[in-house]
Amino acid sequence: MDLIAILIALWLTRLAATDADWRVMNLFREYADALSRRIGEGESWNTPFTVLALMVPPVLVVGLLQLLLADRIAGLLYLALSVVVLVLCLPATRADQLLGRAARAWQRDDGDSVRAVITELDPRVQLPTDAAELPRQVALVGLRRNCDLLFGLLFWFVLLGPFGAVAWRMACLAGAFGGRDDADDSRPGLLATWYHWLGWVPARLTVLSYAAMGNFSNTMTAWRESSATHDDNGALLEHGGAAALDLNFLGERGEVTEQLREARRFLRRTALLWLAAIALLTIFLGA
Repeated sequence: MDLIAILIALWLTRLAATDADWRVMNLFREYADALSRRIGEGESWNTPFTVLALMVPPVLVVGLLQLLLADRIAGLLYLALSVVVLVLCLPATRADQLLGRAARAWQRDDGDSVRAVITELDPRVQLPTDAAELPRQVALVGLRRNCDLLFGLLFWFVLLGPFGAVAWRMACLAGAFGGRDDADDSRPGLLATWYHWLGWVPARLTVLSYAAMGNFSNTMTAWRESSATHDDNGALLEHGGAAALDLNFLGERGEVTEQLREARRFLRRTALLWLAAIALLTIFLGA
């Protein structure tokens, strides 16, 4: 049932693809703005009360619906709920599609469009001043954000159903929304901490899948080096993904364009690996 819901949702999002994330992100922003007006603009987003007020209601509503619809009409209502939740939680444009857009932009020497792709993947990223660094950066950001946008979502959906999918998507949005306690404090806030720990397992499974579809030895070496220096999920995804791809993004414009296309194909192959793993898990558990 989970695999069927995932395939239907992926097909629907591709059918209705747009350039903007019109799904949960906009709903989340409207809800966060309304809550901000309630508690006061000057209040911190990283107090326990505001974290609970921001995150619990949407997740709780979906969890209750999941419990109510679990066994209705031979599971068809649960399937419908799963599809709706996944369509809302999946990005309008996946990371591999954005890398394809970046490759086309780089081929026609359109650096501004490549910068726009990087910003769409992660608005918090500081863009390089040297245009020659753009292809490498867009690939790294794509490798990192692929976990947030797709693999982490699939992991929590398979584990906990629609409840898990919403919890993960909200954690990703909240982690970006309130990453620090204060402007002068380098400690991660509660929202960012929750996002980090929910993403800990999906990030490592993503790196393992990158290793399986790319240079396994290089990826494992990068994993060990990254773990020895810090425990940041994003850094691990970037270092592990770059090692798995083993691309330098150097050379003539045509060569770099082809490397970006290879990065896009790499993400698609990795997504197929995840779908195959979910299919095998479904068969095994259903046997």
